[in-house]
Amino acid sequence: MDQPSPQPRDSAQVARDYLQDFAVAMGGWFWETDAELRFTYFSPSVEDITGVPAEWHYGKTREDFSIPESVAPEVWEAHLECLRRREPFTDFVFQRRATDGVKWMRTSGLPVFDEAGEFQGYRGAASDITAEMEAKLASDRLINAIENLQELFVLWGPDDRLVVCNQGFREINAKVIETVQPGRLFEDHIRTAMAAGLYPGAAGQEEAWIQDRLERHRNPGAPYEMQRQDGRWIMLAEQRLPDGSTTTISTDITQRKRAEQALTEKHEILETALTTIPDGVQVLDSDLQLVAWNDRLFEVLELDRDAIIGTANPGQALRRALAEQGEDDVQTAIEAQEATARTSAPIQYEQRLASGKWMECRGHPIASGGYLAVYRDIDESKRLYDRLEYLATTDALTEVANRRSFLDRAEAEFDRAKRYHRNVSILMIDVDQFKTVNDQHGHAVGDDVLSCTAAACREALRDSDILGRVGGEEFAALLPEAGAETAHLVAERLRLAVAGLSIKGNGGAISASVSIGVSTAAKARGNLNEIMAEADEALYEAKRQGRNRVVHFSGSDMGVR
Repeated sequence: MDQPSPQPRDSAQVARDYLQDFAVAMGGWFWETDAELRFTYFSPSVEDITGVPAEWHYGKTREDFSIPESVAPEVWEAHLECLRRREPFTDFVFQRRATDGVKWMRTSGLPVFDEAGEFQGYRGAASDITAEMEAKLASDRLINAIENLQELFVLWGPDDRLVVCNQGFREINAKVIETVQPGRLFEDHIRTAMAAGLYPGAAGQEEAWIQDRLERHRNPGAPYEMQRQDGRWIMLAEQRLPDGSTTTISTDITQRKRAEQALTEKHEILETALTTIPDGVQVLDSDLQLVAWNDRLFEVLELDRDAIIGTANPGQALRRALAEQGEDDVQTAIEAQEATARTSAPIQYEQRLASGKWMECRGHPIASGGYLAVYRDIDESKRLYDRLEYLATTDALTEVANRRSFLDRAEAEFDRAKRYHRNVSILMIDVDQFKTVNDQHGHAVGDDVLSCTAAACREALRDSDILGRVGGEEFAALLPEAGAETAHLVAERLRLAVAGLSIKGNGGAISASVSIGVSTAAKARGNLNEIMAEADEALYEAKRQGRNRVVHFSGSDMGVR
């Protein structure tokens, strides 16, 4: 019996299948818009790659979910003008915000016209390049930091070829600039520099100097000094990295060298140097007697200079006063200081003084016996570090934990609950009709809604609960030691707190509400991702049931409690 002939496919569907296959092969997805630039189709691979369903995009334009400020204004306007002119565009890069958070996208598109020449929309392909962009931004920050170092910096790869260097290194090697380009061998560089006369200290022993330099480079040790062709002295420190690369950091020590040379002629310059440096200095002899210091020492340590210097044993008095600043037993702290001063190794530590200010101590043994310690006020840098840590873990708008920080803290708490067989609950919280707020009142009011919602959530939650912003208008809360009933009480208190808000809008006060999905892990069953997914499913059910309500996950039987 004859087999039925296969039905011919519509040519448009064939073309769409081809484009979809191409997009998937390139790690992306295929999309289409109508004449108003509203998305009408996304290939299924978009959900496989981003986790955002294709249907989420339908009816929206790129302007609805993109973040225009992620690109230069002129680039954004040029893209819009290209769309208005119905022209093709290639590799347009921008940030978009969706249910998976903020991601970087690259997209290209072609205009589509019918047989009469009427514009029908666009077809194109896109891909998620978040990892690529984050790596590029991190690389740009690193290169910028290297370029702004006061020290000369160069990184040699495992094959001893130059990877990157900064402007200071290029300037001091301007006469042999061709040897400080990426890919040039270290040995080629120093041999060419030697021939150009950049190492005056090697005159008459050039080959021996080169061999010694190569050995130091291959087996980095302690920093050492070198004189350059312009009369400057540098302190050169090299370090071998785990992958076999080598960093070379050269610090200009010309002024210090000149001071050392002058000290041989005039010893009193030491006193001048001590009074001009910004750090506190103490010099101990082999008996741990205080033999040299500067006034800055007592300023940094917040101690009474005369009360210490006027004693029979200033070194001992200084150690006692410093020990009394710490939290340890005073005698134990004194003994620790004395043991450190008698070691043959450098030391570095930080200490918080009684006033709360932070100082850093760097100590180094003196070859002839004794110890040199330098104390630095690092209070400002510690505050800056704390601020940077806050910025890295906190959502700037709502001042709650950002997504990464929330997941890290929630994962740790979930592991603790699992270890001790404790209950734990997750709330997934979504601001209702948030897009409508943005559309009717503008993004500034939308931001106020998110900020006020976050503040209300913080007030409603317990001190032990963890709150984070995990998406555009979506928050999550982890409730330690919370069974289903406790989670319900907390969630309902939170819902009512948000419902009671009155937020200033463009046309008067506006209200807000949230839908909340709850999942409880009795004795921390499963894992965090599973419990969050269940709470997310309950959240979607709360939306379907009319919003502004709490729904608990219970498999197929979910409902408002």
